[in-house]
Amino acid sequence: MSFPNKIFLDYGDEKVSSSAKALPLGTTGELPDGRLYRYAKAGAANLSAGYVLQQAGALGAEYVKGLAVATDALSGAETVVLTLGATAVTLNYYADGYLFINAETSSGQAFRVKSCSSAAASSSCTFYLEEGDSLITAGTALAAGTTECGVSRNPFDGLIVATGGTALVGMIAGVPPVPVTATKYFWCQRRGPAAVLAGGTHVVGQYVGMSQAADGALISRITAATAATGTHSDVAIGEVICPAASVDFSLINLWIE
Repeated sequence: MSFPNKIFLDYGDEKVSSSAKALPLGTTGELPDGRLYRYAKAGAANLSAGYVLQQAGALGAEYVKGLAVATDALSGAETVVLTLGATAVTLNYYADGYLFINAETSSGQAFRVKSCSSAAASSSCTFYLEEGDSLITAGTALAAGTTECGVSRNPFDGLIVATGGTALVGMIAGVPPVPVTATKYFWCQRRGPAAVLAGGTHVVGQYVGMSQAADGALISRITAATAATGTHSDVAIGEVICPAASVDFSLINLWIE
């Protein structure tokens, strides 16, 4: 079954959330005025409208690397069996996510995960790739015990509010246009005018990045420039259209994507 790579939304569609999954995570949605969204799922906590979100988790179960191939995988295979690390995996935990080869044979390839089996820590877990997204290994196998792979949940699966000024735990995902109840599916805005929490007084035309102190808020890049390397503040993700004072919401032209 195939899906279009972009959904054209009507005004108001971007404000609808649901308990049932309607599209593959990460699907692009675009409004008539060009505002761009990604289909996402909220994490275990409710999300407030206008707060900047990030990919969930730390380097553990959300995304891991260096997992040994447990069974030889030949060129053209759409199934890869990996030996897990210290964290167990539930059924389809990595569905809509990615598997990539990060060491030895055919390093540098990445594949979309359709589904995965459940598996205990340190045991074998089977990953099923999307139909047609098969291994390309120049006629050689991914050798068991020597080839290493990484796996990642979809970047838009289980989103949480971005923490201010701390080390990155995941990529910046975007901004919810409405409040979203925990674990519900919604459209996360990535581009175009959006109401976003101000972590300080904004000025028209300023480039803004993540606050060093306030979760989910944006501050001037002039202030953010002093932030430690490896924090969200390193990167400007938008420009102020209509400014607001701290703890209010500015209209920001987002350019995450």
